[in-house]
Amino acid sequence: MKAVTAKVMLMRWLINVLLVLNLAATIAAQDEPIRVSTDIVTVPVTVLDKDGRYVTNLTKDNFKIIENGVEQDVSYFETVDKNVTVMLLLDLSGSMNDYIEPLGRSAAAFIAKLREDDRIIVAGFADDSKLHILQEPIKKKDFRQRIRLSERLGDSITTTFDAVEKAMQYMDRITGRKAIVLFTDGELFGRRASQKDNLRDAREQEALIYTIRFGDSAHQPGLYAAGSQFPLERKLSAKELATIKATVNAYLEGLSTATGGRSFDLDEVSDLEATFQQVSAELGQQYLIGYSPITPAKDGERRKITVNVNIPNVAVRSRNEVVFKKK
Repeated sequence: MKAVTAKVMLMRWLINVLLVLNLAATIAAQDEPIRVSTDIVTVPVTVLDKDGRYVTNLTKDNFKIIENGVEQDVSYFETVDKNVTVMLLLDLSGSMNDYIEPLGRSAAAFIAKLREDDRIIVAGFADDSKLHILQEPIKKKDFRQRIRLSERLGDSITTTFDAVEKAMQYMDRITGRKAIVLFTDGELFGRRASQKDNLRDAREQEALIYTIRFGDSAHQPGLYAAGSQFPLERKLSAKELATIKATVNAYLEGLSTATGGRSFDLDEVSDLEATFQQVSAELGQQYLIGYSPITPAKDGERRKITVNVNIPNVAVRSRNEVVFKKK
């Protein structure tokens, strides 16, 4: 009976979210780019000057890629004018109820800052190990609905690891510049995937991953600590809380570092909207460069990469490692 009730509650929640999102018509299948087998390694790159401003007028000749100490030929180049496909991956579990309203506003502000032909995907996750696609890929200019999220009742654990794994698999078939923006309070658990699985697969992921954490769920007693299946019944010591926080932050920062994205740990709910807007602005200022390795790679082989720019006084941010896998 409990299993049936939980399933009914989940379905009601999903229907409610779908209704308040007021989703537009789904894109036709031919409008969704599918990833094809290729031996080109693509790397998103952000370039900033000494004052932190984006450098957006570079050409292919300005870039150099070093793989395991060997310079590679830049054979693929996309300017910052190229569009991006973004998955907005939202923690909609019960522990997020206090932040649902500002999260909805911030998500809307994020989408508003994207360019007209950028694509948006909206996805949510809670406690059922599933990735719930609330909006299939659609151009921002066609995304006219208002985002309002409803409270979630009856949660047990938040299966963040499973959702992130499925989000990476979903984005794996999308070509071109792409990113996942994960918002969570940091309550971590997985039934089918683990933290180790996520961090390993992020190294093989072509999409940037940005992580935004807000709230106290992962840092307080009475809730779930860093992948534990069981609630903590006692008050945690300051040392234990610090360990949990470090574990959560290491996971979220690990996803971002592995892919060349960024990680944000917020203290004030008022910072949500500005942070989302910062991420959306950055996504429109990135280059995508690629190369075919001079030395063919084996399946599962890991190699260090460095991206340099031949102009002075700039900072370059990109992933620093690539793991090869057969398509």
